[in-house]
Amino acid sequence: MSNKVIASRYAQALFDEAVSIQSEVTVEQDFIAIADVVRSSPELRRLFRSPLIDSHKKKKVAVEIFKDRVSPLTMNFMKLILDKGREALLVDIITAFEDLIDIQRNILRVEITSAKPLDDGSRSSLESQLATKTGQNIRATYKEDEHLLGGVNVRIVDKVYDGSLRSQLGVLKEKLSGV
Repeated sequence: MSNKVIASRYAQALFDEAVSIQSEVTVEQDFIAIADVVRSSPELRRLFRSPLIDSHKKKKVAVEIFKDRVSPLTMNFMKLILDKGREALLVDIITAFEDLIDIQRNILRVEITSAKPLDDGSRSSLESQLATKTGQNIRATYKEDEHLLGGVNVRIVDKVYDGSLRSQLGVLKEKLSGV
C-alpha cells in the first residue's frame, strides 16, 4: 500500500472524528502550528525520521513540544501515529487532512502559471471565471515561467488547461499547415 493511501486513511479517520465533535477547524489550526514547528526545526525533523530512535522517546518529545499548543484530539492522534511508526507520513497526513477540509468547504485548489506576474485585477477576474466554471470556491497559487510567451496555464488537480500563447500559436500552425 502506498504512503499516500496510508496517509489518506489516517487523515480520513481523524477528519471523521473531528467532524463528529465539531473540531475540524481546531485540528486544522493544530496542524498549521505543528507544521510551523517541524518546518523551523531540522533537529525535530531528524528525530521524527530516524529509525534508530524508538517511538517512546519520539512521543515524549512530541508531548513536551506540543502539549500546550494543540488540542487533546490532535495530541492523541500524534501519539497514535508515533506508536504505529507512521511519523514519516505526518506531512502527507496533514496534506490529506487539508484536502478533506477543502472538500468540506467546497474549495478547489488551482495553480496558475503565467509568463509575468499577474496584477490583482487579472487574478481576481481569472479566479472568478474559474469559480463560475467549476462551481467551487477557488484557492489559487501563482507562479511565473519565462518560457511562456503569454497567456496562462491552469492546473486543476491533475489536469492542465493550456491557455498559453505558445499553445495557441501551435494550434494555429497546425490549422494553417492543414489548409
